Amino acid sequence: EGREYMADDSTLMNPSNGLTKNYVLITPAYPINYELDGGNLADDLVNPTSYSRVDSFKLNNPAKEGYDFIGWTGTDLNNTTQEVSIAEGSKGERTYKANWHDPNAKDDEEPPSKDENDYRVLPAKDDDNNTNNDIKSPNTYDSNPLFYIAIISGSILILIAVFIQGKELIKR
Repeated sequence: EGREYMADDSTLMNPSNGLTKNYVLITPAYPINYELDGGNLADDLVNPTSYSRVDSFKLNNPAKEGYDFIGWTGTDLNNTTQEVSIAEGSKGERTYKANWHDPNAKDDEEPPSKDENDYRVLPAKDDDNNTNNDIKSPNTYDSNPLFYIAIISGSILILIAVFIQGKELIKR
């Protein structure tokens, strides 16, 4: 069938007569994939690349020079988690991604967008009250942006016009 299996050697004792029998439990092996994004485990640590339903273990956390490990995301995780445990009885392929924080990055910096339809609002004038002519593009709107909000309550329609004063919509 193309599936891998793991064997667990065990001894079974019959409580009524005290006799023991050796047996081998064979269970399917499920793969575990890791996306470490440039991180590594310490030389003496290893995370398994497969597991079976009889295994239980915790993942070792990686390290990445110049970055703080903030946790794992992936299979059966709702949030970024520092500790990931695989419980006995678990099954199925798993994938875990290491997430990092650059402590030297400025928190107020946004990564540049690669989407040509991404827009941001920039101030129309800088601190010295000079117009930001150097950032205008053919997609600049020179008048104050206007949009409408419609509210329907029963049979009454309320239409509100909203102006964004002193801002220009600039395509990045």
